[in-house]
Amino acid sequence: MNTPLRVLIIEDSEDDALLVARALRAGGYDPILHRIENASRMEEALQHPWDVIISDYTMPSFSTPQALRLLQRKGVDIPFIMVSGTVGEDRAVQVMKAGAHDYIMKEQLSRLVPAVRRELREAKLRRERVRAQKQLQKLSRAIEQTAECVFITNPDGIIEYVNPAFERLTGFTSEEAMRNSPRILRSGQHSASFYRDMWRTLKDGGVFRGMVINRRKNGALFYEEKVITPIKDSNGVITHFVSTGQNISDRMEAETIRKRLTATLEATTDFVAIADLQGHLLYANAARRSVLGLAPEDKVGICTLSDGHTEWASAKLMSKAIPTAMQEDTWSGELALIDRDGLEIPVSEVIIAHRGPDGEVQFFSAIARNISERKRLEEELAYRASHDALTCLPNRSLLLDRMQQALAYARRYNHRVGVLFVDLDRFKRINDTLGHHAGDTILRTVAERICQGVRRSDTVSRHGGDEFVVIAAQVFDSNDLASIVSKIRKTVSEPIKVKNRQVVLTCSIGIALYPFDGEDTDTLLKNADTAMYQAKENGRNDFQYYTKEMNAQSHEMLNLEEELRRAVKAGEFVLHYQPQVDLQTGALSRLEALIRWQHPERGMLAPGTFIPVLEETGLIEPVGEWVVREAVRQCAVWKEMELPPVTVAVNLSVRQFANLNIAEAIERIVTEAGIPPACLELEITESVLMADAFDGAEALRALSQRGLRVAVDDFGTGYCALHYLRRLPVNTLKVDHSFVSDLEGDPTTAAIVSAIITLGHDLGCKVVAEGVETLAQCNHLHRLGCDLAQGYLYYRPCPPEEIEPLLQGGNHGHYKVQ
Repeated sequence: MNTPLRVLIIEDSEDDALLVARALRAGGYDPILHRIENASRMEEALQHPWDVIISDYTMPSFSTPQALRLLQRKGVDIPFIMVSGTVGEDRAVQVMKAGAHDYIMKEQLSRLVPAVRRELREAKLRRERVRAQKQLQKLSRAIEQTAECVFITNPDGIIEYVNPAFERLTGFTSEEAMRNSPRILRSGQHSASFYRDMWRTLKDGGVFRGMVINRRKNGALFYEEKVITPIKDSNGVITHFVSTGQNISDRMEAETIRKRLTATLEATTDFVAIADLQGHLLYANAARRSVLGLAPEDKVGICTLSDGHTEWASAKLMSKAIPTAMQEDTWSGELALIDRDGLEIPVSEVIIAHRGPDGEVQFFSAIARNISERKRLEEELAYRASHDALTCLPNRSLLLDRMQQALAYARRYNHRVGVLFVDLDRFKRINDTLGHHAGDTILRTVAERICQGVRRSDTVSRHGGDEFVVIAAQVFDSNDLASIVSKIRKTVSEPIKVKNRQVVLTCSIGIALYPFDGEDTDTLLKNADTAMYQAKENGRNDFQYYTKEMNAQSHEMLNLEEELRRAVKAGEFVLHYQPQVDLQTGALSRLEALIRWQHPERGMLAPGTFIPVLEETGLIEPVGEWVVREAVRQCAVWKEMELPPVTVAVNLSVRQFANLNIAEAIERIVTEAGIPPACLELEITESVLMADAFDGAEALRALSQRGLRVAVDDFGTGYCALHYLRRLPVNTLKVDHSFVSDLEGDPTTAAIVSAIITLGHDLGCKVVAEGVETLAQCNHLHRLGCDLAQGYLYYRPCPPEEIEPLLQGGNHGHYKVQ
């Protein structure tokens, strides 16, 4: 159930208010929204309680600064978050200085819920601080008026405060005590080790309690029952020490102190007991009596020191703890008590042997502290160390342990063990388009589904990223593995609803079988991983058993990846340019930049041989940025050569397009090169654009607003919604080559191409046909009204030095339309 949240929203746009409400609901809140847009309405609204105020920066008759001034005038402390799409950084800083707690851009509403949660916590802390200050004032008056001697020191033991009782008891005035240490009270009656032990206890965060003989200013001695307590900040760092003491020089004061000590022992949650040399109890505090099942009026002597412990703890107490205390005065360790309900309570217990003047032990005291929470935390830490934080599945460490156990069992009983390497297909695209939060949700769902598809004896582990490993123990025949694989593929492929979308996943599975494909964990995992990559090579959504031939392919792919990393560093990539020809005149109109790899041994390589590896390894991002920079640089060179200006098209990868700052980055590159933004056209495939329509539209608008041209590549293959396309700032539609190749022999294809051309012109776009290779295709496209053509009929991609004569001479294509 979502958490109710009272939200006062200062916003003149109902749609924007609804977006805020939607973001809050998605983040686990049930917002109760009240929208206002002027000062008078805010005055009225502030008469009611609100959890948070969310404000646009400016409205026709109101603004965030005015709202903040009104809050300050009212003296109201409510978390105030500005959500705006137009405010600049300077204004945002001014608003924060004026009292706003945070500001969020409207296109970054994913930050809203974390900001609200944080500011609600901060508001709660501020209220608690106010209450604490009031309590501190009361405490200060109490300390000033108490009869007990109180002084406070800094962490180094320098006195910073003394109360009037201190002055009366010691004879030192406040001025004389301040900036001195408690050494001014030392009587010389205690050894140096006494003070060392006291200081060690305090520095370790412990509380010192004991009787201290001190000396007044006039030299007279007095006995003081003293408690020194470390004061810690929220981080657990000691900031001060508070010493409280009472003069116990006469019997009455001694009796008072005794009663207080008794009351303290009764009130403490620690389990305290005192026993004689035979172990019979002389005293037990309330907590200890509760464990023993004794009422306040019951005699404690009927119980012994070991009573209330578990059987094993009682044995340890009698055989080790008490003998050790007899010899060394103290023993400390972990034991366990049993509560009334029979539940075990883990405790940290100290047994102390108290000696008389003759040095003989006279009685024992036992203090036990409940360490259930510490044990729980230790167990939790142990769990976290062996399980994946996101999916709660065993991590690699626990997987290897389970795998070794399965292999040992298989060796003993002559069983087989299956190792399944499961990798989600194209999962990076989900992270890039829907965001990592959605990706995490999907990974948790997939983890649950894989667990549903395996047997209880099997182990499912998250190996990292979107990879999972299944250890199928006790495999008797091939049907066991086939059944598991079938169930995993079926459950994984069921739709997953995330961000109001139905996401359908597939997976590639590699299988290695002990003992045929390896006899140790490393070999089996490596071979299952190799088989999984072969399943991906087969087209994904497949499973593959390991074969020895895969090793060679794996090494080849690994070598290619290493060579590509070297190529990136060595600058072995070059750009070739393929002209786009005007179908009316045959003149060169535009260019498309196409990457090539100048391999030092294999020569010039086409992108089909290495682009998939770049995408798989993530190298596509730096290489994609280089392509943009190189194309822009070449445009700048042609400009310096005073060649006619030409538009150059550059393909953007899905990773580049998903970058929130892509528009700013490209604008900066173009500006530094000194070329007009319109000289660069950025091509995004239709399928990438439709993968996340909302974010895709925002990215295209950001590019268009900076004067950059936008083209939709492979149009017609991604089922782009027309009502969506008409709202996009697109300059060019590129007809996919698959339509052009079938243009002559398939009337349906010709009809589709005609519809695309008509649609493009209606939207004010130029239409480019890709892959034109015959004069018949050229003529047909011309009759349909297509604007531009690109293909081997005209020009193959060529280096920039071969393009320059074409630009200089206004060269026409090899063929004109008939």
